[in-house]
Amino acid sequence: QHGQARTFGPIFHADPKLILTKSFTRQPFGGLRARNRRIEIIRLAQDAQEPTAEVPASGDAPESIQQARETPVWLADSGPELPPELFDLIEMGDAVIAVCRGGLFQLDFRKLDLAEIAQKGLFGFKLPLPGLSAFENIAPPDYFLAGNTRAAATQAGDGLIIFNSGSLDHLAFDGRKLSVVNSSKLDGDGTEAALVAMNDQYCVVARDGKPLQILDAQLQSLQTLELPDDPQIRQLSWIPGGSDLAILTHTGQCWRLLANSLAASSIASQPVVSPVAETYSGRITSLWWEQSQTLWLGIKPDRVLKLDLASGQVAAEFTPQATTLETIYRWLIKPIYIVNPKPAALDAAMSYALTGNETQSLSLVTNDLEAAQVKVDLWTPLVTNTIFVVIVLGFSCWYVARKEF
Repeated sequence: QHGQARTFGPIFHADPKLILTKSFTRQPFGGLRARNRRIEIIRLAQDAQEPTAEVPASGDAPESIQQARETPVWLADSGPELPPELFDLIEMGDAVIAVCRGGLFQLDFRKLDLAEIAQKGLFGFKLPLPGLSAFENIAPPDYFLAGNTRAAATQAGDGLIIFNSGSLDHLAFDGRKLSVVNSSKLDGDGTEAALVAMNDQYCVVARDGKPLQILDAQLQSLQTLELPDDPQIRQLSWIPGGSDLAILTHTGQCWRLLANSLAASSIASQPVVSPVAETYSGRITSLWWEQSQTLWLGIKPDRVLKLDLASGQVAAEFTPQATTLETIYRWLIKPIYIVNPKPAALDAAMSYALTGNETQSLSLVTNDLEAAQVKVDLWTPLVTNTIFVVIVLGFSCWYVARKEF
């Protein structure tokens, strides 16, 4: 691919059984582009009952979780067009919402096939269905979003919390339309990359370069919180069965924000955060909660495991088979890179020394906290470059000292 890709989804929908996804590639200055704007649909078998070890032919719809894992290639159908200027594609309960500059659009699964036929045509002829779309704008009247927007479904799935260039909006969903319940203005200029999460008690906002902001259900500020070592936050996710929030950082650490400790009377006596999965601290890249004591972890460089927190045991583990190029990189290219001087890496080390940011974004887009970041290695470039300079200067001095001019 030319440029780093961004993928929206995948989102699994049980009725009908399908997976929704859409991938774009980065343009040189951060824009997104694709061959078309149609959402991609992976249709799953409707009569799946029990897992089976039988593997379907390449491209067939998998009929179970076991078959899905063993299917080498899934065929994706081209679905209806997404609304313009898409910011995110999220789940809100049983609804799928496209968050766009022009509004908030719900995917109507009843119109999915009809809209697809209208756009593709039938037997080579376009159908006379102008304006038909599977996406319906359910935003409040005259509700528009700015360029720096981040949205998330509430924990109960009955609404949205939206960060809109420094403003917070809590929108409730009545089954047909969204309506604004509460709004609030945060400090700052509104250009910071942000992540948001909300339940029926609290709203949590993570912003680039600012402490974690905790607000009540009416979006009134309660307190700010700084994590140990002040890392960059990558993911916020509610832990099932309660009001605690999991916080994943770009440095690979996972923390549990304890809801019972957020009351003003208990802040001084109880810790507000506690570590999660300490064994893998520093290597966690993503997480997904299955139950309150069971979660899936992505571990550097390419491992996925299912962890039982109650026992501390790994219930399942998956590692993809390395390709030839990956093997060459891992055992040849990377060791050579480590021992060689790295002049370009000194820029990252200098940036860390000046700003204190332990991670550096891999993308030109700066308003996405979930985008991949790498941890800055301060000492390796200093050591390798110093050794290189010492060797070169030493050899030069030895040569000049013995040269007859």
